[in-house]
Amino acid sequence: MQKNDIFLKSLYERSRRELKEANFSLDVVSHLKKVIESDFPSSSINIVIGGTNGKGSTATFLNSVLMRSGFKCGLFTSPHLISPRERIVINGEVIDERLFIDGLRYVDKLSRREYDKGRIGRLPTFFEIMFLTSFYLFSFLRCEISIFEVGLGGRLDATNVLDKDISFITNVSLDHESILGSKLEEIALEKVAIFEKSNLNLVGNDFLYNISKDKFNVKKKSEVVNLVGFKKSKPFRYEFLVEYGGEKLCFNPISEGLYQVENILNSLFILHHLEKILEKKFVRETIVEGINETKILGRFQKISHNPDIYIDGAHNEAGLNRLSEEFKIWGIKPVVLFGAMRDKNILKKVGDLFSFSKEVAFLRVNNSRSANFEDYAREIKNREFTFFEDVCKAIEWAKSRCGDSPIFIFGSLYLCGEILEKFEVCVG
Repeated sequence: MQKNDIFLKSLYERSRRELKEANFSLDVVSHLKKVIESDFPSSSINIVIGGTNGKGSTATFLNSVLMRSGFKCGLFTSPHLISPRERIVINGEVIDERLFIDGLRYVDKLSRREYDKGRIGRLPTFFEIMFLTSFYLFSFLRCEISIFEVGLGGRLDATNVLDKDISFITNVSLDHESILGSKLEEIALEKVAIFEKSNLNLVGNDFLYNISKDKFNVKKKSEVVNLVGFKKSKPFRYEFLVEYGGEKLCFNPISEGLYQVENILNSLFILHHLEKILEKKFVRETIVEGINETKILGRFQKISHNPDIYIDGAHNEAGLNRLSEEFKIWGIKPVVLFGAMRDKNILKKVGDLFSFSKEVAFLRVNNSRSANFEDYAREIKNREFTFFEDVCKAIEWAKSRCGDSPIFIFGSLYLCGEILEKFEVCVG
């Protein structure tokens, strides 16, 4: 193991121990952010994007357009699929390893110093370290616009210590109920808390608007951008006609799946308000180009041809419903490989997989939280099913049964990362 890998692993293991005892207060990350800010002042426009689904894709579409429009942009997302460096992107490129390690060491040294001096009560968690590293690097590299994806919830998420020029929430559905609450209203209130220190608050649907309008000044997406219509291109590609600020724009994105149109609309909604802040009108051809050429790892991503194999990070009930609708639109029954975490509500819906699939097999993800054979047996009850402990064997099984049908692998972003890491072995 390389020296940098050992350092990263030590940070992760240490912060995992800290997480068990953390009080989930923002005091630690808030203090450290202020120290970084005093050493490296930033004039960047800060955009924070939260929500249950689509926040990472929305951030990536937005970043693509801004980068092509000539802005120096920083993008912070989570989780990563293979390398934690994926979480920090500068001008469309994953952060250089040397810069990444330098940033981590700066944050680690700063954290230890402030902890030893009694200025913080604990060392930061892994996510807090990643966020603080991104904040430092975006400031150090003088990014003009910085986009941050909320990790979990909003109220107590590390990104909520930011002074936000724009805050946007995509949607709300059930996920992480043990932390955020078991009702949509409870989860929504956790998420809209990011509006507390925000100059402009945007929401993606009427539910969020109605739950937040009495407390915050919020704007709805439908006021600015709407889908006029779409047509199918080829599985699973579409052409979208969108009304944007009184104009009609046509998109043909390489990012597949009908559900991506919502994330495209989200990014256009934010762009519209950025035009006002920057007093600049984005070139429409550049907007279309940026959206059309955006690639998003682990979201309806085709990783192989003949047979066609897709991976997707759908890990909750809302994500499952979107995929089910996609297959119905095209009249396609895929061979499904499914692997989820045992604490996810999507497990309650695994019986639905049989209704839209040619064949289904379940597998264990290489993660301590992964659902196992007994977890699936409990949900599927008396129905026989196929289960694999090994991802590569599961893919070989699917290839032997798919015929002309695609293979679709989903249930967890951890699973997507495992597949991509083993891509050549499993699929090549």
